Amino acid sequence: MALSSPALAHHPVATQLPPESGIAQNNLGLRTRVGLRYEVAEFELGDRGAGQWHVARLYGEYLFLDRLAVGASLPLGHIRYRNGARPWGLGDAEVNLRFRFLDALGGRLNGLVGLGVEIPTGSTSDGLGDGHVMLSPQVGFIYTTPSLFSLA
Repeated sequence: MALSSPALAHHPVATQLPPESGIAQNNLGLRTRVGLRYEVAEFELGDRGAGQWHVARLYGEYLFLDRLAVGASLPLGHIRYRNGARPWGLGDAEVNLRFRFLDALGGRLNGLVGLGVEIPTGSTSDGLGDGHVMLSPQVGFIYTTPSLFSLA
């Protein structure tokens, strides 16, 4: 489960949001987005342990062409293992490149493809990092609902 505003699943993506979306407070302009997301997940890893994983992820993204964006995120994680261990610290950083191939319904429906590179900045012994560079292809669709209220 990811709790965020805007809720963009695991990775942030570039979209041009309409002014009435209520999300403009997260943008530093139409081409730059920064934010903080909080994510929680339960896990069962057999002999490696089980528990609950929490992360606060600082992210930023820059739309340098109309449909092409580069982004990065830096997570601060906390793991609650069922055996009582409670490590916390920096997780693996990520840099990504995304291309928006679909822009429909006045910008409310977007389709994206991209490639993320995870950089091993987290501790592998504590379970906060993977210990290797990882490439991850990304495909996603985002539908932005009309705002229910305005902060203006």
